[in-house]
Amino acid sequence: MVNTSTSETKKRTKFNYYLWATLVPIGLLAIILSILQIAPFGGKSLLVSDLATQYLPFFADLRSQLLHHSISSYSFLVSIGDGMLPIYTYYLMSPLNLIIVFFSKAQLPLAINIIISCKIILSSISMSWFLQRKYQSTSLVGVAGGIAYGFCSFVAMYFYDLMWLDALIGLPIIIWGLERLVKYQKSWLYTFALAFTIIINYYMGYIICVFAVIYLVYLLIKQRPQNINWTNYLRSVRPVIFRFIWFSLLAGLLSGFMLLPTVLAMLSTGKGVFSWWSFIPFPAFGLSSLVNLGVGASNFDGRLLHGPSIFSGSFFLIGAIVYFRSSRITKPNKRAAGWLLLAILLGMGIETFNTIWHMFQQPAGFPFRMVYLFSFAVIMLTYEGYLQGMFAEKQVVVKTAVLIMVLILIGYAVANFTDNQQDLNQLLTYQYFVSNWNIIFAAAFLLATVMVIGTGKNHYQLSQYLILLLVSVEMGFNFLEANWTMPLVQTKQYSQAFQRSEDQFSKLNDKQFYRSTVYNLDLRKSFPVDYNGYNDSLIFGYRGINSYSSTLNSNTWHVLNSLGFDSRNVRRIGSMGATPVTQQLLGLKYDVVIDGNRSKAVVNQQTSGLGFMTNKQIEDIHFNANQPFYNLNSLVNAEVGRSENPFVLARIVKTKQTKHNDRFQYRLTVKSQLTGQQYLYVPQVRLADTEVKINGKAIDPTLQGLGTQIIKINQVAKGQTTDIEIDSKQPIYDLSQSVASFDQSRFDKVYQDLNQHALKVEHADQLTSQGSHFKGEVNVSAAKPILLVSLPYNDGWQVRSDGKRVATVKVADGLLGVKLTPGKHQLQFDYQVEGLKAGIIVSIISILMMLGTAGWQLFKK
Repeated sequence: MVNTSTSETKKRTKFNYYLWATLVPIGLLAIILSILQIAPFGGKSLLVSDLATQYLPFFADLRSQLLHHSISSYSFLVSIGDGMLPIYTYYLMSPLNLIIVFFSKAQLPLAINIIISCKIILSSISMSWFLQRKYQSTSLVGVAGGIAYGFCSFVAMYFYDLMWLDALIGLPIIIWGLERLVKYQKSWLYTFALAFTIIINYYMGYIICVFAVIYLVYLLIKQRPQNINWTNYLRSVRPVIFRFIWFSLLAGLLSGFMLLPTVLAMLSTGKGVFSWWSFIPFPAFGLSSLVNLGVGASNFDGRLLHGPSIFSGSFFLIGAIVYFRSSRITKPNKRAAGWLLLAILLGMGIETFNTIWHMFQQPAGFPFRMVYLFSFAVIMLTYEGYLQGMFAEKQVVVKTAVLIMVLILIGYAVANFTDNQQDLNQLLTYQYFVSNWNIIFAAAFLLATVMVIGTGKNHYQLSQYLILLLVSVEMGFNFLEANWTMPLVQTKQYSQAFQRSEDQFSKLNDKQFYRSTVYNLDLRKSFPVDYNGYNDSLIFGYRGINSYSSTLNSNTWHVLNSLGFDSRNVRRIGSMGATPVTQQLLGLKYDVVIDGNRSKAVVNQQTSGLGFMTNKQIEDIHFNANQPFYNLNSLVNAEVGRSENPFVLARIVKTKQTKHNDRFQYRLTVKSQLTGQQYLYVPQVRLADTEVKINGKAIDPTLQGLGTQIIKINQVAKGQTTDIEIDSKQPIYDLSQSVASFDQSRFDKVYQDLNQHALKVEHADQLTSQGSHFKGEVNVSAAKPILLVSLPYNDGWQVRSDGKRVATVKVADGLLGVKLTPGKHQLQFDYQVEGLKAGIIVSIISILMMLGTAGWQLFKK
């Protein structure tokens, strides 16, 4: 007979546990946001780093598509155009993103704050749930474990990269599913949780897949009977290993509808380039990273380059070491735990493994993206040891705390010794932006933790509350320390600038196809730091050429960078650097400046819309690195099939080079070879760090982007000299092709020639919302049989001429071309996501395999 009273007590105890597990992270996060004055608890928004330049624009576009009940597979708002699937699958797959439909576009910063808050809270609850399920305990230390996990240093440093947070929610569920698979032959929770995580964010899904293998080995080591050797043991657990492989395969195949087309799409980005040097087994971090054993070591200023953010609270870091020193923990458990922690540390600490774990690419900033796995393991092992009474060994606890403090001091000593030094010794890789005051806080929290642990022997229940309180205070303090210098945006100021910007864009009512270059001073002024608006086109719905994402098409970047547009790296392309040639090529009709009452839009008359007919030579040209004037001439010549060369290099009369205080100064005197507008291109330097003067006068700072670009400098007459001064942080190795004048009269003839056979797009204004299908009309001459479309080349485009399929080719070293016969043609453009149909078939096959597996399991029973 069931004891009703005992059953009700257990239910009430479990309910109270989960109530604590829910309310404590909510309360802690509310306090943190209130102190930082972040909405909805203050007047500031989290528009920082990638959150402002990537996530907000992507959310704005997703919101627009959801409200219009259509998801377009191709967008003309991503630079000069690109497939949207990589952006969806890399940034936007979380179900929590649906929250954005309940907010206006101007309120999206608040919506994002709420999404982030939900993810942090759910991560904490998920970990507390895992600890309760695994150890069948409702101790409040399990709630403390959830707090340590949901607010660990990884979250404190990277929470504004909110796409990664879903993995923290899913990890405890996946690992509990794996435990059930190994121990009880119950596999479906693991399968579906892993598949769901891969679908939500395949990048983190891959990282967790690697960890699942490590964790399987941990479980096998832990469960091996001591009287059986490894050979016999591995034979006995072959069914377990096979089950793991089979159900992991099913999870991967189930996500095939998303995974296969994403892989094919990502191969067309800069992410598809592998660097062999990333696999050399150098240390990935050094002794300075020991500072991360203490509170407050990582902060926003050092977000792009720092040691692994392993901090998960002093209680759990002490516990992870005590676990190996305690006599109450069995040797098999210690061996298994040693494997688990060592595998994670080596995976982070050796560049070869670190690169493999980051999907065979070195992270571009935000390093050690798998470090939350270490926090998970440390918290789990400490909780296990706590339940086995390991903290009763007070001397071990005290000695461990002293050891950690010594290691922290070593870390700070190395960090201070190597501060601001470009130290080539990997073992001394320096930790950026440490504050020595945090040594005091680290010591204080370690001391408090030892004292709280000491109360456990005589006041077991009280000690649980004290541990939960101490962990919450410490993790909250660490979160605040990590983000205290974060340059937050005033919500009201941003909303006002946003509204003014929308009003300006609404005035552009041109029904023809065009693109715009936009300089939004209003929006920039609302940010306390430099804001370059790379993806503003997705927010305001205008067609530009800017873009910044990890999914930027490599053809887009190569062509625009080669033609002189601003670029800092393969993930960014800016709109600065336009010339009459590129304005005509890309349809850059409007130069828009938004600055309150002084806003204006300048019209460029010489544009040819989305495409135009060109000579067959356009297939054969290839651009040279760091020679945009040569590339621009080559483009024009290939378009018309004859030598025009509208850019003429200036002759260098005199040069002088000096170096002072680690900066390089160059003085040039050049003589123009023709009358016209003169342009400057300084190769391989960041203009944001470079001072340029023309005839003693500094150039307009608004002309300087973050990377390298063509700059319009002055009007000159033939034979006129110009003095140019360049002060750079980097050496410049070749300035022989840096200055050129533009022959406008010659280009006028080129424009008239090309514009006669321009592509006329039907309903061009609709391309901002539905870019994957459009129609057009073009008149083709025998001399110009190739239609150049100013979109990056992509095998997904299918083109029909008068109803018949025609061939597409790569032209202009990266743009889309269509081969046509002479005459007037009606064209139909349709974009198909490469690999989508095959991916759907793979997912269907996986479902059938799952049904077959489930049927076999029932048959065996």
